[in-house]
Amino acid sequence: MRIVHQDAPDFVLHHGSGSFGVEVVEAIPRQLAHAYAVVNAAIEAGEPVPDVMSFRHLQSERKSTTRKAILGRIDPRNADPWLGDEPERLWLDVMRRVIENKCSKASRYGNRENLHLLITDEVASGADPERAWRLLLDQHDLMAASGATFAAIHVLSQRKLYSRRFA
Repeated sequence: MRIVHQDAPDFVLHHGSGSFGVEVVEAIPRQLAHAYAVVNAAIEAGEPVPDVMSFRHLQSERKSTTRKAILGRIDPRNADPWLGDEPERLWLDVMRRVIENKCSKASRYGNRENLHLLITDEVASGADPERAWRLLLDQHDLMAASGATFAAIHVLSQRKLYSRRFA
């Protein structure tokens, strides 16, 4: 087997009977990525950060832009508990955005035959991965668009691989 790194798709794996392309993407909420950057900057500056962090408050439409405000919002003492299927709905929203973006990008590739999408999940904290995966599969419009673009979608979540093959 030979793996070739490139741009469109990210990788092509050549094996004895053919090849397939792999698009790789990390699924992470924008607010969470920003919070990680703030926490890392605070650590580098020698500022205190919570030992345990809750990203529950980062899911709202409110935007905290200052380091102090973000560090205050991730302190678990300030966090409300998740309600109902909120973690799975957040997961679904992020996955939908990631898949739609990759479908749009991949639709411009010259050769999409046997193209796979691999998503590493940085969202799932608090979410039941089985229930979240079922919610994703129930998005029939998204699955139809995905099947028109990819041979399969694979999500690596909490050390387990979930796959939906279309071809």
